[in-house]
Amino acid sequence: MDLEIKPLTPNLADDYIRFFADTDSYADDEWSYCYCMHYLLDNAWYKENVEVIDSLDSAAMALEFVKSGRITGYLAYQDGKPVGWCAANAKKNYPRLIERKDLWSDDEPDKTLAIVCFAVSRPCRKQGVASALLEFCMVDAKTRGYDAIEAYPQMGAEPACKTYHGFASMYEQRGFKTARTLDDWIVMRKML
Repeated sequence: MDLEIKPLTPNLADDYIRFFADTDSYADDEWSYCYCMHYLLDNAWYKENVEVIDSLDSAAMALEFVKSGRITGYLAYQDGKPVGWCAANAKKNYPRLIERKDLWSDDEPDKTLAIVCFAVSRPCRKQGVASALLEFCMVDAKTRGYDAIEAYPQMGAEPACKTYHGFASMYEQRGFKTARTLDDWIVMRKML
């Protein structure tokens, strides 16, 4: 598969929204509101908005997040159309990761890039899109001065909506090591 991968910038915001608006891009209707904002919104936000979450204009909210630089990551394109996404940001920029105290340790690298999501359009799945995104992410993270990359594949992930973190084997093949095992996640890290 011939892919072009680009870091998300505000000038690609429309492509980002188009990718997530395409029903082929979602793993599950349960996540149709997300637009990859889940890890950018803390527990307090969810408690406050639980009753209205389905009625929110998630696309408009995500557009603002992209334009302000809160949503960061990489888009994969095939023939000029976005077909894949990898959400990656500094670990300290994800409120939902900050709230998980079990993800942090005394020997935490200074600058860690956290990968929290992969989304690949249904027609392009199982064709190496997520792997290509991960490879690009690793090179870009090193160029940008990160000390490490972390990822959080879920334990026993069966339904598609639970595999959005990627698979442990995908990370292991690229030199990631298990930093710790939690009840629901494996924390995998690669030092750069």
